[in-house]
Parts: sequence; C-alpha cells; structure tokens
Amino acid sequence: MKKHLLIILLITLFLVSCSQEQIPNEELEITTPKEASIESEESTDTKATEAITDTIEEETESETTKTQSEETTKAAEPTEETINLDFTLNLAEDQDIDEVDDIDLHNNEWLDRIETGMGEYNCQTQTINLPEDYYQGPLIDSHLHIPAMPDHEVGEPYEPEDKEEENLPLLGINVDMAKIACTLKNEGTINAFAFFPIYPEIPTQAIEIAKRTTTEYEYQFIPFIMPPTATHPTVEKEILEEMLSINPDLFLGLGEIGDSPTEPINPKPNDPLYIGNYQVAQDNNLVVMYHPADNQEKEIEEVIKQFPNVKFLVHGDGIEQDISSLMDKYPNIYYSADHLLEDLVDLFREGDKEEFISELEQNWDSLLKEDIRRWKDLIEDHPNRTMWGTDRSDIYWNYDEDIGLLLTKYARAFIAELDPEVQEKYAYENAEAFIGIS
Repeated sequence: MKKHLLIILLITLFLVSCSQEQIPNEELEITTPKEASIESEESTDTKATEAITDTIEEETESETTKTQSEETTKAAEPTEETINLDFTLNLAEDQDIDEVDDIDLHNNEWLDRIETGMGEYNCQTQTINLPEDYYQGPLIDSHLHIPAMPDHEVGEPYEPEDKEEENLPLLGINVDMAKIACTLKNEGTINAFAFFPIYPEIPTQAIEIAKRTTTEYEYQFIPFIMPPTATHPTVEKEILEEMLSINPDLFLGLGEIGDSPTEPINPKPNDPLYIGNYQVAQDNNLVVMYHPADNQEKEIEEVIKQFPNVKFLVHGDGIEQDISSLMDKYPNIYYSADHLLEDLVDLFREGDKEEFISELEQNWDSLLKEDIRRWKDLIEDHPNRTMWGTDRSDIYWNYDEDIGLLLTKYARAFIAELDPEVQEKYAYENAEAFIGIS
C-alpha cells in the first residue's frame, strides 16, 4: 500500500512540475483566465499531494502504533504457565521450606525439566508377529507407575547418590513420557491406569506432567493421583484436596496407595489417614487403587462397606487368598491380577535386564503353566471384576520397548488359556467398565 501511494505522489509531483512550466513569468501581474485555471489546478494538485503525504504519514504512524501495540500485548500477555503454575508451591508438612530467591530462575529450570521429562515423540511403529493361538486383541494395563522427575536443587546438576538411585526410572534422566507412550502403542496397550507421583514438595510441577501427558496422548493414559510423602504412602485429606484443586477434573483415580516398601510408615487400610483419602475420592468421583498388606482382609472389608459408592481396585499377594470371597460379597471391589511371573519378580524389580529376558524365554512354558494354575479359576469365577496389569515401576529398563513387547507377548499367551468368553473382559473390557470409559 505504501509503495502504491509513493508512486501516485511522484506522478502527481511530475504533473505539478509540468503545469508550473506553462505558467507565465512571475513578473507579469496580469492574470489571464488560463493562468487562473492553472493556479486552480496547481492548488488542487498541491492539496492532493498534501493529502497523499498525510495519508502515508498517518498509515505509517498507524502501523507503527499497531506494531507497538501488538508487541506490548504480546509482552504483557501472560503465558499459560504464568497464569496456572506456581512452581514455588510446597505442601509438605513439618518441613522447613526455604524461600525461593530467584523465582524466574526457579520456574524456568522447572519448565526445562518438565519439557525434558515429556520428551519428543518420534515413534517408529513395530510389527508384532504373534502365534495364531495367542490372544490378538487390545490390552489395558491396570497398573503402570509413571516415573518421577528428579527434584535436586535448582541450579545444580543431577547426581545419583548410589547405584540403586542410578537405576531408578526418572523422567528426563533415563526415560520420558514420549518413550513410554511409544512402548505402549507398539505393544498393543491401548490405555493404562497411570499412577502419577505427586509429591507435596513439587505438586504443581508433577501435576503439569500429568496434564501434558493426558493432553498430548489423549485416551492413552488414565491419570491417577499418587501422593506419597517422605514417611507415608499418602498425604492428609486437606493436602490431597489442595493438590486436586491445582487442576480440577484432571484425575480419574487415587492411587496406588497402601502398603509400600518405600515409605517407613504404613497405616492399616482403615486408618484415619486413609479414611480421609477415601472421603476425598468419594467427593471427587475417583476410583481407588489400594495395595493391602498381609492379613488386612478385615480392615479392607470394613472400608469397602463404609464406602459403597467408591470403587476399589486392589492387588498383591497380601489379599490374594481373600479376594474371591470379598468379591462375592461386595460389588465395589475389583482385583488386578498383575502378579504374573511371580518367580521372576525380584529380577524384574531390581535385577539385570538381559538376565530377566533370558530367564523368561528359557522358562516360558513352566512359568506360564504356573500362572494358569494360580490365576485361571479366580479370573473365570469373577469374569467382570479382574484385570490385567504389569506393575512397571522400580527400574528404568521396565519401560524399554523390548521389555514391553515381551511382557505383553507373555500376557497374550496367558490370556489365550482363559475361557474365550472371559479373555477380552480380563484384557481390557473390565478396566474400561471400572473407570467408566466403555
């Protein structure tokens, strides 16, 4: 537009110049009709020139103002992180909370950790060749722990304290959400009950991982809030409520909570700490994943009677002998039969990856036979309330794609041994019904 106006201005000036050459000598004081006409045209042309010049200046000024306005708006407009995230929030009880000296540095580093923890999704599709007699359908993993982010001091590099910590899965260090999503996709796991660890020291950061994951990988991860402390498997009711308020309606479940080897204090299922948690779950329409310890069937029964509108998913050998009778009596208790490969559980949790693969492949038939003996009757007797899962959690290679493919191949061999009427229910349909997405 500016260029066109400049051309018009130059043409107008040229015409004016030509007109001025025809004007008689200025010494003549007589003004003829022709001269009067020329003067009139000159006046008109001059006004037109001035108008064009004014238009250009006004447009230039307008565009400059517009650009400045846009830059101001862009600079003043807070980002989503600025609006919603407070990385200085610390909900930990009984701890001295240090004030953040440089909030910008603190927030920026945590944003970097979140981005690194999410990773870049560049998933290469793998073709799975299964024996024809294996179960071929979808799977939902009812027990998948999401690794935590490292919470070392801002401004300092991450350094593992020992070999055990070096082997821990940590987002942005040795695994990321993109890798986990790709593993699930290629192994044929369409959804997973994803237990996101929300520590009270870094609640906003941890919840941001859960939010971004469920946004970027819609329907692939079903988010559960898992809020352990340094001493207990969960937080007090009021802190749990505050955590949930950071991003309302994000989580569909609470858990895994209950007996844990990583926290020194493990209250019983009917302890006031847990009762408060169940109340929050009921108020927010959350299902609950609970891990009972040995000999806690009476306390579990008390809880499921007290909260008939809360659906409980339990797992583990601590409740294995009593789960059938509990499911017979109460419609709100479900069981994740995810302890396949029990003989290899120590290797799976803290052993060498190649040794685990070797032991599984060499003992495939005997392991499968034992799992069929152990689980087939329970699953078929309660076909609508048992689910498959992996309990991946303790060591970084649990999330490797080759491990995922191997675990699901074994699961498909196991599922194929169940009654055909039960196979899809155990593989994924019961999980969908439990969480309410069927």
